[in-house]
Amino acid sequence: MSSATGQPVPGARVAPEVGTAVTTGADGSFQFSSTTNPQFTPYKVDVSADGYVTRNAYVRWERARDGVDIDLIPAGAPFSLDFYRQLVRNGHEAPGELEVVRGLRASPSVYIQTVDDAGRGIDPQTIDMVQSTMRRAVQAYSGGTLSVVAVETGTAARPLTSGWIVVDFIDQPDAGICGQAAVGAAAGHITFNYNRCGCGSLRVRPSTVAHETGHALGFWHVRDRQHILAQASQKPCPESDPTPEEQFHARIAYKRMTGNRDPDQDTQAGVLALPGPASTERTIMCVLP
Repeated sequence: MSSATGQPVPGARVAPEVGTAVTTGADGSFQFSSTTNPQFTPYKVDVSADGYVTRNAYVRWERARDGVDIDLIPAGAPFSLDFYRQLVRNGHEAPGELEVVRGLRASPSVYIQTVDDAGRGIDPQTIDMVQSTMRRAVQAYSGGTLSVVAVETGTAARPLTSGWIVVDFIDQPDAGICGQAAVGAAAGHITFNYNRCGCGSLRVRPSTVAHETGHALGFWHVRDRQHILAQASQKPCPESDPTPEEQFHARIAYKRMTGNRDPDQDTQAGVLALPGPASTERTIMCVLP
């Protein structure tokens, strides 16, 4: 089926590592069998079709099974492989070193520290805005598969813990950053520069909150400045929703396993089996517009 629409993809070639390749029917279904058991499981299955990016997937062997869904990314509009590589693989800032898919695999909780690095209190309006914006952004960037489980606040520093995104504040007016975040880390961390990148009565821009939340969900900077995840976004002060293009491509990424490589290559065991980029935590700093 199509990753974009969920509709069947007829005529796709499904080639298992063991056995004979088959073609999907009008309803997108396929069936194959073999008289030889695979030497290991899961085993590789390559799926290709005209107008789609070839998928290299893995299927766990069983004597008989059904309900195996393998979706394909469309190769044309509204999907853009260039934009997908920017957003999902850091292709804008490091096009020669494309990342594997990162991202959270379970809904996170959020802890917000309510004092800055000097112990001064953060105003309640900003705290409320950070909470509400992060809730919307987590759902938007994950295609609705994730949501914020709970939000806790307090003055104490919280150690980074798997399943949580810890939010804290610095007040450094001379620093040239609005915030920074760990990209797709299981133990998430976001820092906002209080009083440096605000607008109106808010000491932090809502778009900055959505921007850093996008990083925490596993995404990178993109080129065009109309997007939330542009390094220097041109979004007006009240706006914080990712653009439709960002949400569309992010939703496809969240249909892929952690560790998926360019252009659409899954791995047997995901990120834990990889020595490459996804096994190393990355923090990205976001400069002033």
